[in-house]
Amino acid sequence: MKLLCLEKLSKYKKKIILSILALTCAFSITSFSTDKFSFQKTSSFIEPLLRYFLPSLSESTIYTINLSIRKSAHFTEYGLLALLLFAVAASGERAWKRRWLLYAFVPVAILALVDEYMQTFTVTRRGSLSDSLIDILGAVSALTTVWLLRRRLFVKKPH
Repeated sequence: MKLLCLEKLSKYKKKIILSILALTCAFSITSFSTDKFSFQKTSSFIEPLLRYFLPSLSESTIYTINLSIRKSAHFTEYGLLALLLFAVAASGERAWKRRWLLYAFVPVAILALVDEYMQTFTVTRRGSLSDSLIDILGAVSALTTVWLLRRRLFVKKPH
């Protein structure tokens, strides 16, 4: 699988770099689950921007947009993590292996559930099973895209 500028690196160097990226992504996700990134805190950033560019928006519309941005972030960050974990498994390989999807999906699903559980211990956050499902859906969407593109990404396995 050709990955960005990693093509010329050895299989193991690719795996190390991609693993570091995946860990960085996972740590970023967990840091976003702290009180520093609560709805109230991000609202103080998003709401003034919305009011500046779209001053006629109602309070409920601003709330809905803020909520949509936050849920989209959940979907996107877990999709990215799933892609990075898939890339770790697939890097340096030529033939498609279905198990790579599991190698990517299982840790992401576990992190999604644990992350929401950990939020129950913060002051301004609450754990939400629906957020975990959004996270998992992001991973499933990303991995489904990879699965659909597998013929373009990998050569066929010789018999």
